[in-house]
Amino acid sequence: MNTQTLKALAEARNLSQADIGRYAGVSRQAVSQWFKTPETDISIGSLHLKALADAIGASADDLLRPLPLVDKPMELGRVQTQLLWDRLYPSVPALAAAAVRGEAAAIARLVQSYGLYATADMLGAKVWRDFPAYKTHLIPARRRALEAIWQLRQTKR
Repeated sequence: MNTQTLKALAEARNLSQADIGRYAGVSRQAVSQWFKTPETDISIGSLHLKALADAIGASADDLLRPLPLVDKPMELGRVQTQLLWDRLYPSVPALAAAAVRGEAAAIARLVQSYGLYATADMLGAKVWRDFPAYKTHLIPARRRALEAIWQLRQTKR
């Protein structure tokens, strides 16, 4: 299992190490050891992996795969510069976790960087539905352009 992926999913779902251990059928101490190991891939039994994946709403394949960009430092650096310029979030996984939780500032950051359609592909219909709630977090010039797109989409519905 890939520990970086597990950490990101746990952060997005606000899970503690005890929660992860309970879901996987292992002790909290075992989970603590997973997170302390310098290796990103750790061994876990297939039954434990399946139980954990089912409990957190991910596939076992998702837990085995590394996060995107981890092995591409130049691309990761570009994304970090684009998304973390003001240090509102400490990392891209933290920003993603906040967006999944529905935090307005995080959703606005993604919409500002990637646009409404791409962010809706990432996060779902709430991007369109909640636009009035998070648009105040957008820089004014970008907000005006995105409001026009949002209005067009609303009139087509």
